[in-house]
Amino acid sequence: MIILFLNKYLIVKQKIFDYLFYFFRGIGRLYIKYFFDCCPASYPYITGDGFRKLADHIYDNKNKYIAVEEVKENNIVFVGIESVEDFFNQIHPQIKNRYTLITHNGDIGISQMLANKIDDKIIKWYAQNVEIKHQKLIPMPIGLENKHYYNNGIPCLYNKIRKKTVSKNSRILFGFSVSTNIEERQQAYDYLTTNSLTDKINLKINPWTYLNILNKYNFVASPPGNGIDCHRTWEAIYLGVVPIVKRSIMTEYFYKLGLPLWIIDDWNELNNLNENDLLIKYREFESRFDSPAIFMEYWKKKISFARY
Repeated sequence: MIILFLNKYLIVKQKIFDYLFYFFRGIGRLYIKYFFDCCPASYPYITGDGFRKLADHIYDNKNKYIAVEEVKENNIVFVGIESVEDFFNQIHPQIKNRYTLITHNGDIGISQMLANKIDDKIIKWYAQNVEIKHQKLIPMPIGLENKHYYNNGIPCLYNKIRKKTVSKNSRILFGFSVSTNIEERQQAYDYLTTNSLTDKINLKINPWTYLNILNKYNFVASPPGNGIDCHRTWEAIYLGVVPIVKRSIMTEYFYKLGLPLWIIDDWNELNNLNENDLLIKYREFESRFDSPAIFMEYWKKKISFARY
């Protein structure tokens, strides 16, 4: 009887907390919309809108115009990735000076077909979801969800949780929508649901609850979704959790920058491990949480210096 009562109490408590979170989320969205610009950065955390703030010129779904004659030598041009084809077809040919290109805020990967657009006018191209190697093409993190959604990427939530001292589980947390990438995620899901070292999380919980649960783990599974990079990877890194990711040009590049990524080729690589093995593995990554590449300031300097 007591256990039943406690279960009902916890369910009601969670529903009340969910209601309060989504209520204040609505207030937050309105506050940003009417008292800030449409795309605020989330400094010191990495976001697409943080990169957008670095630009001298912007071309995306919120701003479909660039005065091409005002693009000066060494300027930075930000292009929303969903608009990149239009940009290369209509805007880029009219630009006379050399510039640095940033593409972000979308899931389209940078394939060889897009890389073929690179010419002498592009000094460097910093891009999310880079799929190929090119001397001018630099992989760039997806980071957290943009602040203006006021949902999964609320900076103050990360600030608060990062200050907590918790005892982490030497286990692997997982929970993701398979439908965003059936080829990759179905395989990951099938494996993770049968592994004794994994814990599945309810996808319907609010972000505050999710982040507090995530903060108690050493590892989280982060298979590719709509794009190669996932917000989940960066949510984890900011909370001292090691994301387990598939090998790609992008993840290998980030690893070389010192990021705490456990790169695998196949989920079966997690076979025959126990919690002590995971604890030892986690200790291998601990120093990597000090990498400056985790934060926006590193990328701001990298992009600025590369212009000249």
